[in-house]
Amino acid sequence: MSNSLRLMVLCAFLAGTLAAQDQKAQDHKGKPAPVDVIEMKARRADDIIEVTAHVKNTGEKPLKGLQIIFKFEDNDGAPISTEEMKIDETRFMPGAESTLNVQLRDSPRATEILLGAETSGAEVTVANAGPYQIE
Repeated sequence: MSNSLRLMVLCAFLAGTLAAQDQKAQDHKGKPAPVDVIEMKARRADDIIEVTAHVKNTGEKPLKGLQIIFKFEDNDGAPISTEEMKIDETRFMPGAESTLNVQLRDSPRATEILLGAETSGAEVTVANAGPYQIE
């Protein structure tokens, strides 16, 4: 598959994901997002992007198998690539916080990162998802 075709598929996928997030936000008015990004910093170093993110379960239920999704974008907000990382806790309990220190592959054109989340294969809403600048 050519790079341009891969990029088109990724753009279509992310557009559908964002539309689904908007619908979920409308369906759950009044309820807090289950995951809240308290703090997020991203810094480019050599051929990696070092990310430190502090997240909290602000929902009412434990989140089983929580994965944080890092969505890289360029200056125009166009998607470039994604990376995923599983939270260490098997059940991320309500009120629990976790700090992620991760080194991700550099995406040279990436200037910003958005955060997403999944639990047990289902996408969950993230408050303060970004975008965050890569320093």
